Amino acid sequence: MTKYLRSIAYLSFIILFWCTIKLYAPENFESQRFKSTIEGLNNKSVVFVGSSRFRRGISDKELAARIPNRQFVNLGVFRNTMLPNFILSEFLIDSTEVELIFFELSLLNFEFTSSQMDLIRSLELSIPNSLNLISSGNSLEDLRTTVSIHNDLLLSKLIIKNQINAILGKKNTQPLFGYLPSKDNDVADESSFLKLEELTSTPGQKIDLHSYRILLNTLIRKADARNKKIVFMIPSTSRRPAEKDVIIPLFNSISRENKLIVDSLFFQRITKAEYLMDRNHFNLEGAIVHTNELARLILDQKFIELPSP
Repeated sequence: MTKYLRSIAYLSFIILFWCTIKLYAPENFESQRFKSTIEGLNNKSVVFVGSSRFRRGISDKELAARIPNRQFVNLGVFRNTMLPNFILSEFLIDSTEVELIFFELSLLNFEFTSSQMDLIRSLELSIPNSLNLISSGNSLEDLRTTVSIHNDLLLSKLIIKNQINAILGKKNTQPLFGYLPSKDNDVADESSFLKLEELTSTPGQKIDLHSYRILLNTLIRKADARNKKIVFMIPSTSRRPAEKDVIIPLFNSISRENKLIVDSLFFQRITKAEYLMDRNHFNLEGAIVHTNELARLILDQKFIELPSP
């Protein structure tokens, strides 16, 4: 009986704790900031959609210093993969005035973190419609179920921590998106950097890129129909050979007008172990160099043209 009462008391505490969070915590601050950022975009905005590699490696302020009269917005989100990036980019093309989007290539993963779901849900995006493009039948229903579970039932530790801090009046110190520099340097070698010869070599095995191409071609077609431009970027670092096996042939299959082509000078300038926070991310010093090299390539390839003096 005592054990039963303890279980009831414990369950009651959990329910009370959850209700307290939902009643007294304001809407998650990061969701509000994300939605506000999207609402502030216009036809001068240049948006970078990607993962934590974009978050750590692309400084929107540094880009603005190099290329005036544009609003640069880093929408890198921790652990974002191809599908969340696609969903957000599709929304930006369809529902905002943004005319230029830079999109990070990554693996196609059908699982969403609850942080991703929190940001996606803040824009009321229609995820199942996007899934229709690359799945059908029972597999689509499985994906819908997976997304629904993440959407309605799961909260990440970070989200819960932020809500508790909101109750206690503490500032949220872990933003979920945007440029996030770090001064750390925990890497002693350059092995995780992409190399120019990897881009030009013949892949060892043939990878089925059909689903990837459907998503990319959908974005290209939608952007072209609205006189907009989406530019695909290959990440400068990768700690997983399996990722390279996919994104390198995928990048090479994209037409020149829809990708940011990297050159030998780019690799020469960014490839230093001291520029890395860890094996997959630039630190602050590396981000500055990396961002300036991206600005050079963007201008050289005329995705943006500087105003006349």
